[in-house]
Amino acid sequence: MFESNAIDRQNFLNADQRGPLVAGKDSFTIAEAADQLIRSAPGWSALGAPANVTYGFRANAPSTMPDDTTGFSRFNSTQIAQAELALAGWSDAANITFTRIGFGAAGESAYTDQATILLANYSSGSDTATAFAYYPGSTMWASAAGDVWV
Repeated sequence: MFESNAIDRQNFLNADQRGPLVAGKDSFTIAEAADQLIRSAPGWSALGAPANVTYGFRANAPSTMPDDTTGFSRFNSTQIAQAELALAGWSDAANITFTRIGFGAAGESAYTDQATILLANYSSGSDTATAFAYYPGSTMWASAAGDVWV
């Protein structure tokens, strides 16, 4: 029989089990997470309707940084690759078509300031935030709606 000290069967969780609190916050159950996905909160289309959304990786700091943040920087090639994987997953699950503005993982052609969702880094801000995003809304590229800061 195969045995491994690397796996402790007592550490596996099933379905709605979530283990200890993370940062003092409970995790959603599967049903609660599903409710969040189909809630009627802000979005780019009607509930159940497909959405077409442009995205890009911010080239320049906005004229005004989001509240309580400083230190803009562009996504690096690893962050771009991971963001594209995440968006592909959301596209598969949520009937959203994401169209990238820009191409590649480096150089000026990889970045833009003209997309519905712009992704960027910040270096300092609230002690309790590691990343944040704005609710969807306007599809105008100058709007902060939908933008993501890491």
